[in-house]
Amino acid sequence: MASPEETAAGDGPVPHAGTTAGSAPQRRRLVARTVTITAVVTFVATQLAGWAISRVADSVAGAATPALSVESSGPIVSPWDVTIPQSPDEVAGALVRPETIARWALNQGGGPSNRVRIELVVSGTRDRAVLLEGISATDVDCATPPAWTAIAATVGGEVPVREVEIDLDAGRTQGTPKADPSFGEEFRFPLQVSSSSLEFFTVTIRSTSADCRFRLRVDFRDGGTRGSQMVDDGGRPFRVISPRSAAAHMEWHATDGGLWTPTKVVP
Repeated sequence: MASPEETAAGDGPVPHAGTTAGSAPQRRRLVARTVTITAVVTFVATQLAGWAISRVADSVAGAATPALSVESSGPIVSPWDVTIPQSPDEVAGALVRPETIARWALNQGGGPSNRVRIELVVSGTRDRAVLLEGISATDVDCATPPAWTAIAATVGGEVPVREVEIDLDAGRTQGTPKADPSFGEEFRFPLQVSSSSLEFFTVTIRSTSADCRFRLRVDFRDGGTRGSQMVDDGGRPFRVISPRSAAAHMEWHATDGGLWTPTKVVP
């Protein structure tokens, strides 16, 4: 009877028990473990990369977004005094809505007389507070007023609440807070605004001696960073014209249809 060694001689050496049978499961477990670890590492790396990209994008977006939002009414004439280059004969009989007198004068090539009001709504664009430090006129350019036609109102205007005044004749471009004449309310800069808290301003810019063009600048502090927001009239400067040198004078009078017309020439 052949020995086990002789029986297996034709098929090659017989392996020891457990050597080949046990190595395959071990390799499978090792491969499975390696695949799992690789998947976990890949997932974590992907999440970290996405988080980092998101943080960078948020930082870039935050840096690109102004900390302050300023909305402007454009120029408001009160009490609707304007100076225009046309002669009385050219504008007599024109029909203008009271609320559009300032825009009408600007479209004629003129502008408000003596003073112009600009209403501002100022708010922050983020949850944290932004500190308003002041409002001032900038890019101011004043010249001798023209010998045009001045049209004056026969009634007064409404009373503002949060009023800031800039007197260009006195050479002061920094806005001065004024007390509300109705309530006696006084305020001072700085004031806080945020996305949930805003302020409403009426800025009055005066000049009774010159023809002035200007823009407004709203200064603020966002944390430790100072900045400013510029305000103009749709890309062009605001304007206020002194009627001091006017060659002719007129007055606004109401018509039956609720419109106003410059008809009376004042000697």
